[in-house]
Amino acid sequence: MIPSKVVLLAELGFSYFRFTRELNLKLPEGSSVFFQPDIHRNVVTGMLSWYPFKKEKFFLRAGLGYCVRQKYFVRVTSPTGLLLGGVEIASEDFGQVDLDIKWSNLMPYAGIGFGKPIPKKKLGVNFNIGCFYMGSPKINAGFQGFLESTTLDSQIALIEKNVRNYSYFPMLSVSLRYRLN
Repeated sequence: MIPSKVVLLAELGFSYFRFTRELNLKLPEGSSVFFQPDIHRNVVTGMLSWYPFKKEKFFLRAGLGYCVRQKYFVRVTSPTGLLLGGVEIASEDFGQVDLDIKWSNLMPYAGIGFGKPIPKKKLGVNFNIGCFYMGSPKINAGFQGFLESTTLDSQIALIEKNVRNYSYFPMLSVSLRYRLN
């Protein structure tokens, strides 16, 4: 049943995410690895919701997101050094590893949802689930210490190939809608 009146709803949005909590991972033989993440994600979105059935609450949503700020960085060090399987690496020899991942700033979006375009009462709630396509990630890595003398830099292209399927960012949202009249 196709409605006589097409219902389209346009929305603008903004999301903010930040994570900088440090983690000290204790290893079995008394050594530890210290992770210092610096993760920021600020996204501006523009969405269009289409209600294909006149009296139903189901809708399809498509849109575009733009990363105003994206930073996925982690620094790995070992303040105690490492003791793994009888091999000992001193803290100053371990050095540090810096990893940085970047996806495309422009991200198309597709999803489905449930809720009325205009609430019957003053306040309404809508639910939406979908995902952004972020493109293939680009990885930058920097090594200081014993890893600097390895061939890990030559493996970055292989790692990028292996993580290219991690290009989708799922999103679950709840919207509150207020009717003005």
